[in-house]
Amino acid sequence: MKKAGQALQALFPDMTHLTCLAHALHNISEHIRSLFPDVDKLISCGKSVFLKTPSRLRALQELKPLVPLPPKPVLTRWGTWINAALYWSKHFADMKEVIDTFFSQDAVSIRTAQTLLSDTTVQQQLAFISTHCANLPTAITSLESNKLPLSQSLDTFKNILEQLCSIPGDNGALIKKKAESVVNKNPGFAVLSSIANIHRGSSEQLSMDPTTITMYKYAPVTSVAVERTFSKYKHILSDRRQSFLFENLRKILILSCNQ
Repeated sequence: MKKAGQALQALFPDMTHLTCLAHALHNISEHIRSLFPDVDKLISCGKSVFLKTPSRLRALQELKPLVPLPPKPVLTRWGTWINAALYWSKHFADMKEVIDTFFSQDAVSIRTAQTLLSDTTVQQQLAFISTHCANLPTAITSLESNKLPLSQSLDTFKNILEQLCSIPGDNGALIKKKAESVVNKNPGFAVLSSIANIHRGSSEQLSMDPTTITMYKYAPVTSVAVERTFSKYKHILSDRRQSFLFENLRKILILSCNQ
């Protein structure tokens, strides 16, 4: 994509190529996931414990009626793993009490979950994630909106970067290194930051026409809308559609876009 952006700039000199900032935050959250393998295993096993088992679901509802079901994070959906970690941090004691009532011989997932829930290191790692990374999913969701002005979108991104880069300790240093790498690999970020500063009234060394700078007021900083379009087309043109008529394609497209 970067090579394509550089090639297109020869034809469109006013174009600025920016890689998706929401995806950049997701890459940071994936790096955080790799730093805590035990937490990742707990989330995976906790999901498996209650998957397609009505008796265990009923036990959870009877013992802890106010505790929701464990989330089912999807790695391709941005920020869902962090949300799952926040869930286990918030309901750690309740879930440990419920899972300890299950027989460990019934499933490997139960045995593994019971072991991890008894490990104080896992509790401390969950506390670390909850303390320093709780705002990451919210920032990703905020950036997914296509109605924000450029200055507001960049403020959201910069604020969450400042929070991540200020995390103390060895893990904090690794997260800061990843965040800086994500920004440095995004060549258009500095250009859009300068344009956003001009929109705020600051002075910047930027050789660009005033009309062009004005057009950047609602410049998109994510590729969410494009990826959602691809998902809709993939669903419409699925191979499972055995009796789909071409004359109905226009109607289906209108329904999908209206949604």
